[in-house]
Amino acid sequence: MEQQLGWERRNSRPNVLSHPFTNLQAYEHKHMKQRYATSLVLVTSCLSAMAQPTLGAGAVTPIPGEQVTFVVSEYSAPGSGGPSQIWDFASLPSVGTNTVSYVSLAQTGLGGTFPNATVAQDETGGDYIFFRGSATGFEEDGFAVGGFTGTCSDRLTYVSYPLNYNNNFTDNSTCSVTDGTTTWARTSSITGNADGWGTVVLPWGSVSNVLRVHFLKNMVDNQYNPASVYDNDTYGWYKPGVHAPILSVDRTTVSIFGFSFADSSATYADASAIGLEEAARHDIGVD
Repeated sequence: MEQQLGWERRNSRPNVLSHPFTNLQAYEHKHMKQRYATSLVLVTSCLSAMAQPTLGAGAVTPIPGEQVTFVVSEYSAPGSGGPSQIWDFASLPSVGTNTVSYVSLAQTGLGGTFPNATVAQDETGGDYIFFRGSATGFEEDGFAVGGFTGTCSDRLTYVSYPLNYNNNFTDNSTCSVTDGTTTWARTSSITGNADGWGTVVLPWGSVSNVLRVHFLKNMVDNQYNPASVYDNDTYGWYKPGVHAPILSVDRTTVSIFGFSFADSSATYADASAIGLEEAARHDIGVD
């Protein structure tokens, strides 16, 4: 589900998911439903404004009522990790947009099924992806999409708090998925490594004091034999207090019924998203 990952790809939907950590699940949601100017960087200014960021409790966890517009683009190499980096993505083309909305658990009418969730991503048409935010992380709690419902006995952490440069985390989850008739297991694993920090340059401007996190995610869905396997390699750039990735670049490999295919893309937040426009009007990226 693209999560199903701010950071499903509907009409060029991005990961991310929405929250890029969710790009991988987007494929599974889609599989279920179908069943099958350019900015100039003033280097000295950017370097002087840099400060190593920390993702503290709730730093990138979405909250009910937020709405984020992402620009969908072509894949671009993530570049090098390390401290005080300047990642230049100013020439990324726009091939579409996707707006992601977050609602309260009460608004979904599914609080009885997902009592531990704190926010839901509205997939429209009565479809939702559920998350839980806490002082220790941002986690996937389950989904109700396209007639399929998944509840997780062990939630999957998308971002662990606090997260600093050179920190890493791992997590695993087991979920029970049903179409109302049949029930099967879905298992997932994730590793996250905060491998760099600095300034990211986008087509609309630059944002400093961002932390880059490299995610490797594997998901195995056991509805059929052989099982469907999804592998996702994503780099996400996060600014503390902005509840979505500023940018994500993603490669996904999928194996279904013995056939494999791959896809890659990039998505970045529109300048109007959750405070970015205000940040861009000032000393771009200042905390």
